[in-house]
This record gives sequence, structure tokens and C-alpha cells, in this order.
Amino acid sequence: MYKRGSIAIILLSIIMQTLFLGACSNSGWKLVRSVTINTSGTEKTFSSNKSNHFGALIEVTEDEYSKNRSGRDIDNRDDQNIKTLSFSEVSRITKGGTSYSYKETLLKGYWYHRYVATFGGFNIFYYKEPYIETSYSLVYIKIINDTTIKIKTGKGETTYTVTSYTFKQV
Repeated sequence: MYKRGSIAIILLSIIMQTLFLGACSNSGWKLVRSVTINTSGTEKTFSSNKSNHFGALIEVTEDEYSKNRSGRDIDNRDDQNIKTLSFSEVSRITKGGTSYSYKETLLKGYWYHRYVATFGGFNIFYYKEPYIETSYSLVYIKIINDTTIKIKTGKGETTYTVTSYTFKQV
């Protein structure tokens, strides 16, 4: 009786694990940084991307610009290197979704910008602009066979007959 009960528990555990892993499967879709396909002699590229969005420029004084721009200078900002969620993290959050937006705490507030105008003389203008949000567009591929590939973007899923394809992993 003890052995039969143990075997039943082990079998039940295997069945539950199989069902759980099947439910968590992404059905063959793979998140990619980009995919380039050649179809009917035309090359097309689809890319996952991230954008940090800012609001309208507000003119400020040179004094306000000088006092507040340290570490928040938009001219020295590299959006791709600002610490935000990775594409993989966003894919997990959205459970395979193709778009996501959120407000990154580290970016909240104003960012400062200096603009030098040379029309009609030499003028310098100072601005600040508020951070709005960070948004993502993700691209997934599903390779059906050597000549058929599915691509999922924010516009939906499309099946392509291809002569070649390459992709860059996330």
C-alpha cells in the first residue's frame, strides 16, 4: 500500500508538472531584438524598441538651468543606457504582449536642455521638459520551417514566406 501511494503521488506530480509547463509555454514564440527577412525580393526589418517620452519644452532662466541640470541634462542623456526594464522583463510582465508603458521612478521630474541658435545672431535658450513615460514595442518570431516565419508585433501576427531571415536575440 505504501509503495502504491508513493507511485501515485509521483505520477500525479509528473502530470501536474507537465500541465504547468505546458500552460507556461510560449507556443514557440521567441522574443527578439530584431528580425530581418527577405520576402519576394524585398528586405524588411522589425525591431523591438524602447522610448523615453518627455513633454513640451518650458523656457527657463540660465540660473534655473545651471542649478538643476546636474545629472538631468537632456543633452547628455543616452536613452538606451538609462536603467529601465529589459525587453525580457517586459515580456514576462506582459506575458508575451507586444507593448508596455510605465513611469520609471529614476526619470521622473524635469530634464534640462540648452539650445544655441545662430539665426539672427548668437542666442542661447534654456529649457526644461517633464518626463512622461517609458514605452516598449516588442517583436516575437515563430519559425515554422526554412521558408515560413511568423512575426508578432503591435500590429498583430503575420506569416511570411521567406527566402532568408536573420534575427538578433534579446
